[in-house]
Amino acid sequence: MESLYLVKLAIGIAMGYLLGSILPAYILGRRLRRLDIRTLGNRTAGISNAFRILGKPTGIITLIYDMSKGIAAIGIGALLGLGFWTSMLCGAAAIVGHIFPFYLDFKGGRGGGTASGIIVLYLLPMMFATGSLSIWTFAVMFAVGLLMYVSTHDGNFTGLVAYPFVGFAAITDSMSQYNLAMLALTTFLFAFCIYNISKRRQRFKPQGASEVRWWRSYIRPAAVLFLPIYEIFGKRPCLVLLAIVTLSFLALDISRIMHKKADEFFYRSAKNMYKASESKRFSSMTYFLISSFLCLLLFEKGIAFLSIIFLTFGDVFGKYFGMTFGRRHIAEKKTIEGSAAFLAGCLAFGFFALPFTGVPLWLMAIGALLAAFAEAFPFGLDDNMTVGIFSGAAMTAIKLLAL
Repeated sequence: MESLYLVKLAIGIAMGYLLGSILPAYILGRRLRRLDIRTLGNRTAGISNAFRILGKPTGIITLIYDMSKGIAAIGIGALLGLGFWTSMLCGAAAIVGHIFPFYLDFKGGRGGGTASGIIVLYLLPMMFATGSLSIWTFAVMFAVGLLMYVSTHDGNFTGLVAYPFVGFAAITDSMSQYNLAMLALTTFLFAFCIYNISKRRQRFKPQGASEVRWWRSYIRPAAVLFLPIYEIFGKRPCLVLLAIVTLSFLALDISRIMHKKADEFFYRSAKNMYKASESKRFSSMTYFLISSFLCLLLFEKGIAFLSIIFLTFGDVFGKYFGMTFGRRHIAEKKTIEGSAAFLAGCLAFGFFALPFTGVPLWLMAIGALLAAFAEAFPFGLDDNMTVGIFSGAAMTAIKLLAL
């Protein structure tokens, strides 16, 4: 009996691998265009490259098949009478087949589309059977993935942000075997995305990176530390501490603006601290701190927290992805790609912060959208001032009107 089960498992894994190794992007590229798609674009036989090189009709065919073959492999496992985890192995074999097709010297795609199909297979019961995943949560997940793809046109960067959503939804639902499997899969895919990006890191160097003080972007998330200080010690001590930090930066800026020698000293001795465009004006760091202080002062705790999160992580996403992938301009120094990534960052980190804010999902999503609008169209003001205050004021007004 046990040997029969092993035979069935071997058959299921073999069929999953064979299903996965069928690559429409490669086969149709050879048949229709007489080219090897793996030598063009991102040099893979996957969905994004099919759209880019072969066009929409072929891209759609590739999308449908690549997302279906992992599901089909799991279905074959079930038909063979295999258990849950062994059926999952059949699905994993389809991913392996996609990445390492035997007839192409084991050089295929990246497996993201096949894995995403398996994830969708397990998300649907969470929405319609158990009801543990609301349609709105799924909509936010889908929006983040779509926005990241619009920004980067790269499946790895899309997965890097989207996969944690799915893992988070799984563990907050229950620790059943289904959700543990999804958590394991998303964790693996997240790590795989990091690996793929690290291999191609030279291709993703932001344009004009030498003019950006990246250390300021890297430490900006440290501002979130004020939120647990607020939670533990209360509003007043948090505001006092933030005021001290803000006034320190404000004093430095005033001394630079009022005294030419001080300005020259900072640009000569601390040239990595300020940008050339900040000569004779307040720095973006100061605007950021002032805006954070006003958000905590003026808005209720949950809305203030979200406003600062939008200002913090949205800016990091918008700056990096806008400078790296930005091509289509919508305003001065603003691109569709950067704004899409900004909104994705706001939605992603706002979603993870929801349990600590008490703000409903729909209100957070509106606030994120308005924050992205304020960032793209600051109306002559520094967007470090407009994003947090505008989104916080809008969420406050909408909440009052909804009561």
